[in-house]
Amino acid sequence: MRLGWIIFWAVFALLGIVLLIPLRITFSVRTGYWLVQVYYGWVRIVEKGSDVKPPQKKKPESENTGAEMPSSEETDGQQSEPQASDRKTDAAVRTSPPQTDAAEEPAAAEEPADDAVYFQDEAPAESPKPKKQSFFEKLKPTSLADGKVLIGDVLASISPPLRLLTKHMHFTNIRLWVNVAASDAAKTAVMYGAVSAAAFWLLGQMQARFDVRADQYSVNADFLGEKTSFSVSGEYHSTPLSLLAVVLGAGTRFLWRSWRRIRRRERTEKAMAENEGAAKQSAPIG
Repeated sequence: MRLGWIIFWAVFALLGIVLLIPLRITFSVRTGYWLVQVYYGWVRIVEKGSDVKPPQKKKPESENTGAEMPSSEETDGQQSEPQASDRKTDAAVRTSPPQTDAAEEPAAAEEPADDAVYFQDEAPAESPKPKKQSFFEKLKPTSLADGKVLIGDVLASISPPLRLLTKHMHFTNIRLWVNVAASDAAKTAVMYGAVSAAAFWLLGQMQARFDVRADQYSVNADFLGEKTSFSVSGEYHSTPLSLLAVVLGAGTRFLWRSWRRIRRRERTEKAMAENEGAAKQSAPIG
């Protein structure tokens, strides 16, 4: 009995040590580039990014080694001495008249009668059925406003009890730089306002729930450029225990909130479609 308790407390202590070893994640994302590194204690366990290239495959030796090409002297000699049999066959081909095979001539297709064409039923074109989207496909944002709503659901899922743990999640060395540009000055100004408002709203929401230290945070408007560019980097420090508790606690609430929001949106879209159909049917003809 005593041995069983000793094993239990030994496993419990080992699990506690494993879950309390510090976890550090560094990330860097910019236009056309991304890199994520995960450190467990002092050991790097994961490194993923666009700069980490997979090992190149070696070409098989059969492609590199080929048959020896004949020398130029041999090819010249072969071309300069045509054989007599070749001359005879060429002359026979020129003098023989072209032969036509009556069996090979395609028969003329019978044209249908005018009455058959006139009374032929036309099959109605089947309209393609809309593909049913899964829950995660519906959850994927398609615009800046949808992304803001999604992030809002994630942050709102962190309940007050979980904030005792999130305050021990540290985001340090945060550097954000966005250069907003569009095809003309008017679109650039509109995009700059939307991106700037969303970026600083996100910073405020993060600072209210986590320990966030931003070294650089700037959004600029480029009226001479034509394409938006950005760069964001930083580090995350925490323990696996706090991260696991927050993911399990906030994840369930996030899925529940997202499911309710998607259901409300589908009901609203269905009601609007029904109202439009009723309005078309009741509209006077002429």
